[in-house]
Amino acid sequence: HLSLDGKGGGAETRTAREWFERACDLDSEPLHYGEAIEAYERVIEMEPSFADAHCNLGAVLYNRGRRPAARTCFERCIELVPEHLEAHFNLGNLLEEEGHEAEALVHYLAAFRANPQHPDLQVNMALLYEKMGQADAALQCWRRYLGIRKNGPWAQVARQRLLRSES
Repeated sequence: HLSLDGKGGGAETRTAREWFERACDLDSEPLHYGEAIEAYERVIEMEPSFADAHCNLGAVLYNRGRRPAARTCFERCIELVPEHLEAHFNLGNLLEEEGHEAEALVHYLAAFRANPQHPDLQVNMALLYEKMGQADAALQCWRRYLGIRKNGPWAQVARQRLLRSES
């Protein structure tokens, strides 16, 4: 039998890790989201405690517009690995988009505890703090971002926010 990727080794003999790697290869292309979802579901069926599979499945479902299902995946991942950075980050994004700022902040802060050097997290936290009217906390995030990425994609925005606060 040929596997899904045509390399031999029938699909029925593939391990959860091999299914996961296959799903990871598929999940960045919208054209392959359906196959990626099936592969992640196969991983979870084989190994229900595979936290990264829950998180990645949530991300693909989110990209497909299936937010309630995505949220369930992120929450399950966090149940399995309470300090899972990406699950907290993704769940924070989803909650913020739904207007649940306080809940989103809880998850961003959990992600921050997992890795305070995550640049995208600094940006999301800064923007959320600004939205919540917490300027000092936002400025702290912008400073941390510039400490991590001097010339990152948000560096100009961070510098402008810091300059504006000084004047």
